[in-house]
Amino acid sequence: FDLHHVVARPDYWAMLGVIFSYHSLWEKLCLAFNALNPFLLYTLVCERNEVPERIIATLLREHPHLDTYRLRQYLIDIANCQTLDLPTLHLARALKKRGYRVVLCSNISTHYLDDLRLKWQRNFACGDPPEGGAADTAAPGARAHVGEDAFLVFDLLFTSNAVDNYERKPRPGFFRRFLSALSEQFGADGVQQVYLLDDSRRNVAAATAEGIAGVQYSDAAQIERELERLDLL
Repeated sequence: FDLHHVVARPDYWAMLGVIFSYHSLWEKLCLAFNALNPFLLYTLVCERNEVPERIIATLLREHPHLDTYRLRQYLIDIANCQTLDLPTLHLARALKKRGYRVVLCSNISTHYLDDLRLKWQRNFACGDPPEGGAADTAAPGARAHVGEDAFLVFDLLFTSNAVDNYERKPRPGFFRRFLSALSEQFGADGVQQVYLLDDSRRNVAAATAEGIAGVQYSDAAQIERELERLDLL
């Protein structure tokens, strides 16, 4: 499962709230002035296709004075204005009950994911017990509650990270690392067919080119029909 626009849905109103409330008026004016810096604009143009964590790391390395404006946490707070898509999460749990490995495969970076998990634990009630997962500690039959970790359903959380220079979808290297991680986690014999559920046509095409069966996602109802057609549900 991809994360953004699949398991998670952007909350644009919350994003606007962060954008307009995070900095003081003076800080906003200073940031606007800095945005006119041609060297800063050049950095942004060069990094425009990268994940946010890499973009901000590059900006702060080349323009360290920007750290005064708490840009790292600012971008994390904007990016993580996400709401959990419960119907899609229930599909993931249904697949898990049928014996399939369920994996998160996302361009989100490790630090952003850690922040999102903490946010969701504070704010969401998920409805059903996780049924096992990457770090399941729920008692059998227990009901999920506010503070439940929605990511417990996943057997592996595969993300973009600094160790691999923030390799991301739809680059072939990302999917090769993903397949290697699956084999390492579950054993070569434990991975027979891999399906990627992703909202991006480019990501689906790139995954297919690397031997992964890509399925383009629009909503939970559509993907449920597709999984039934593939006899996975």
